Amino acid sequence: MSVHRVRLRRWLVGIATACVAFELLYLVAASLMLRGDRLTRLINKKPEKMRITWTSARSWFPGVVRVDGLEIRGQTRRIQWYIAADDVHARISLLRLPLKRVHLSSAHTSGIDFRLRRRLDPPAREGEEGTPREIRGSEHFPEIPGFTNPPDPTPEDLYPPKKKLKKPWTIHLGGVDVDGPVRVAVGRIRLDGEGVVSGAMTYRTRDYVEVRRGNLRLTGGRLIIDSELASDDLALDVTSRWRPFPAKGAKLPQILEGVSGSFAIAGDIHAKASVPIELVPGLPISGTGRLDATLRLKDGTLQPDSSYSVRYDDLRVGVLGLTAAGTAKLAGTTRAGKDGPRTEVAIDLDSFEFLNPEGAAVGIHGSGLTVRAAWDGQSLAHWKPATSVEVELPPATISDVGVVGGLLPVNLGFAVTSGTGTLSARLAVDADRQASGQLDLESQQLRLTARDVPIRADLGVHATLTRGDLVARRFEIAEATVTVDNAQRDTGEERKGGPWWCSLKLEQGTVLLSRPLTIQGATAVKMRDTRPIVAVINEFSKPPKWMSLLPEIENVDGSMNVDMNGATTAVTDVGITGDSLQILGWLQLAHKKADGRIYVKYKGVAAGIGLDQGKSSIHLGKPRQWFDEQPAGPR
Repeated sequence: MSVHRVRLRRWLVGIATACVAFELLYLVAASLMLRGDRLTRLINKKPEKMRITWTSARSWFPGVVRVDGLEIRGQTRRIQWYIAADDVHARISLLRLPLKRVHLSSAHTSGIDFRLRRRLDPPAREGEEGTPREIRGSEHFPEIPGFTNPPDPTPEDLYPPKKKLKKPWTIHLGGVDVDGPVRVAVGRIRLDGEGVVSGAMTYRTRDYVEVRRGNLRLTGGRLIIDSELASDDLALDVTSRWRPFPAKGAKLPQILEGVSGSFAIAGDIHAKASVPIELVPGLPISGTGRLDATLRLKDGTLQPDSSYSVRYDDLRVGVLGLTAAGTAKLAGTTRAGKDGPRTEVAIDLDSFEFLNPEGAAVGIHGSGLTVRAAWDGQSLAHWKPATSVEVELPPATISDVGVVGGLLPVNLGFAVTSGTGTLSARLAVDADRQASGQLDLESQQLRLTARDVPIRADLGVHATLTRGDLVARRFEIAEATVTVDNAQRDTGEERKGGPWWCSLKLEQGTVLLSRPLTIQGATAVKMRDTRPIVAVINEFSKPPKWMSLLPEIENVDGSMNVDMNGATTAVTDVGITGDSLQILGWLQLAHKKADGRIYVKYKGVAAGIGLDQGKSSIHLGKPRQWFDEQPAGPR
């Protein structure tokens, strides 16, 4: 055997012996450090700020460690957090630890439990020093072992900050894999299920967080909000990446605007997760049912090939003070548009009924109500109302028209008691938030009372609305017509002259869809005869006897300005003409009392009627001169 071979053999034996000795020494040292409390005392110098513990740990090779029962908890001036994992296998760079760099090239764990909550004693805002801030829903925050909330004593009192900040730690996770139970609790929200989580990220304390890869596949998930089940049978399939965002003080929109990737979500939505979303201001929707959606995001903005589907067992659509409730389906997509991604959503209510603000049915029901909405460049970080919305209400059945009568001012002297009918409507909102539409109401054999006289009639209301504000429920009226036909006493007696009819046409007006209605505008009127006019005059005054002898003058035309605001009803600039008949004046009804000035002339006979707080005065001498000298309207 040559000398060179002998030397090589000795070198190899020496190296092997050194490696074995080093390994034995490492095993002894690692065992002493990991199994005792030496390492934890070295790491946890500020346990009220951050503490790391484990039940058992072992390391067979430098940089490779296996940990059971790992728990990490920490708190800052604003938050407290906790991470628990079991059966952790990790590869860590020991050489970088002295440089304050935790470099995990890989880590695997069987399940993870992450909890985060706000501290109940956050720093006071400028100008609010000394005023305790109330944090809503804190009773639903997750428990964090070892920490009270608020902490006593606080970490900032135990460890006063030094004037010169030390070099921040950098935590680099090259590849993290979690396979097993996933439990995440952030504030009032909790998510749990069986899943697979993988990712890669860098966290530099006091500086930034960057998630280069964040993937999640969850099955059998549950979402709990405020200790109530919000969603179950939840399945998530997420592939994402996140632009760097500040590690301190970052707001949710700032984080969301940096997310890109694919988010597939399917699950049952319960009432707790049914948060109202306004398509446009004044048009909220919410509901429960089955969700199936795939979101494609780039920098927080929805991208083409995103799709949305919901089968609602209870959908609520609020419009003009009422709520349409029923079963429905929603379908939508995001596609490439002329100026960027365009999202379009269609909602079809299979069957529905309208509810009042108190949640009680109002007697209007039907099927086929549709809502169409579109967004240009919708961002999850900065949610904005729809660019356009259309609501189409096909003829719906009104089982009791009395609900419509409830919109009328109480001082008109008549009330709707019963009847059936149909209601249809169309509403559109443009990019300038201006609403317009059409409203049509039909009722046959409507029952009402006028001065305690039962009457039946057919009613038709048709209105074209423009320049509307959905939130205020105020519209301009381009044109509206109200027709009353076949009106007669509901006593079974045939009245001489036959049924009465009239037509009102309102132009250049405004309407506030409140309860009761507020309406203003110029109105043209046509009516069969003067019966209701004479009835009103007789109701509020004591006219001369000759007026009661007037025949029922037919084919009456007129005009007036109408102003109804619930408490007061006023008609001004009244001008009514018929066969040898002229009526001028104004009338205001408030609190069951009348004010007004009326001039009546029939052929060669005339009279002036003054009404002041329900008291009437008759003027027969120079009635026209008297009328011209009176105020032209209510003071």
